Order: sequence, then C-alpha cells, then structure tokens
Amino acid sequence: MNKLLLSAPLLSALALTAFHCRGDVEHFHQISFHQDATQLQIQCSVQQPQPRLIVRVPQSYAYSQDPSVLVLRTADGEILQLASVSSLTTLTTQARADEDLWAELTSLHSEPISLEVISFRSGGSFSSAIQMSDFQTSLAQLKSSCQP
Repeated sequence: MNKLLLSAPLLSALALTAFHCRGDVEHFHQISFHQDATQLQIQCSVQQPQPRLIVRVPQSYAYSQDPSVLVLRTADGEILQLASVSSLTTLTTQARADEDLWAELTSLHSEPISLEVISFRSGGSFSSAIQMSDFQTSLAQLKSSCQP
C-alpha cells in the first residue's frame, strides 16, 4: 500500500511535466488601447497568427457566450463590424476560417475613434470613444511579431 501512495505524486509530477514539454502554452503578443474604463486588446501568436480582439467595458451588457458584434468607427465614417462572442463585460472576436482579420483591420484608412459592442441575445450594448494613436503602425508591428 505504501508503494502505491508513493507512486501517485510521482505520476502527477510526470503528467504535469509532459504537459509543459509538449509546447501547449502559447505566447501571445498584444497591443492595448484604453479610454477611461474601456479597453481594447489585439492579440496574436505564432501558433494562431489571426488576431483576436478582446474588449472589456465597465458595465455588463451581455449574458454568457452571447453572439455579438464589435463595431469600430473612424472619423472618416468607415465602419468595421466583427463577429464576436460576449460574456457580461467582455467581448472576444471569433474569426472564421475564410476570414482575414488582418486585412479587415488594415483596410481602415484612419484610426478608429469609437467602438460599440452589441449582444444579439440580451439586446444590450455599450459604446465608447477610444483613443487609438498610431493604430496602423502598432498593428503592423504586432502582425510581424506573429508571423511563423
């Protein structure tokens, strides 16, 4: 019986080591833009080169895992809408296999000045002005750090 008890911690340690050695941990590169309590992060990694946008807002507008949309607006009147999923105060974009989010983001000719998050299930929304200085330059640098 003592032999079995001694081997259980060893097996747990070996399993944990094997998990970390497989390389399952991704290193995400990101840029962030803040305005008051609103935050927009754009993340990518070498393993997942398509960007992921995460928006955190100060008030709840969604339930859990709600189909949603992120709307970015520029001063020139350009509008970019990205399919997303929202939970409470956080939205995460969901890229489709046939979608190139880098191309969509770089298609904006001027910096976004506002964002809006809309939950289709709860009907809730939140909009905010947001300062995105050097948006295209920061985006290009982020994209280059995530290329394989």
